[in-house]
Amino acid sequence: MNLKKWSPWNWLHQEGKTASEVPVSSRQSSNYPMARFRQEMDRLFDDMLHSFKYPELPEFGLRREWAGLLKPNLDISEGKESYSISVELPGVSKEDVKVSLDGQRLTISGEKKHESEEKREDYHCVERSYGSFMRILTLPDNADGERLLASFKNGVLTLKVPKSGEVAVKGREVEIKGD
Repeated sequence: MNLKKWSPWNWLHQEGKTASEVPVSSRQSSNYPMARFRQEMDRLFDDMLHSFKYPELPEFGLRREWAGLLKPNLDISEGKESYSISVELPGVSKEDVKVSLDGQRLTISGEKKHESEEKREDYHCVERSYGSFMRILTLPDNADGERLLASFKNGVLTLKVPKSGEVAVKGREVEIKGD
């Protein structure tokens, strides 16, 4: 019986450890006292639950940008020869993305820059957010980080991580190819 399907590799187990250390700016920092209070309460509960190894609480209809965080969505899949990681980065250029590897720790960081346009209009809804982001993934022991390939096209960063039996990988930055 293959028990691996019931207990997959936890790619994100190091991400929460440094999330509070990463300075993140956002255009939507709130000036409303109740919104700031809710943000702080959410952060306190997330920190408490994270210490008990629980995942973060759902947002209950409020967007994460209210807390000043940009967290790009990602997909991780496994094939016979390699792992594939796709990260959605709409509105981000290739030059604003950095991929680095330190041992088995893969860091994807960057910034969605705000184009400043000073036309004064009466906005009815503002949902776009700008700021820094960081995702930290822990590669499985059989991943060969030395042969990691990265490409960027149409706002999607794609990483291919070949499988290998070796574990030792030194730190390095990964070149992103594409647009």
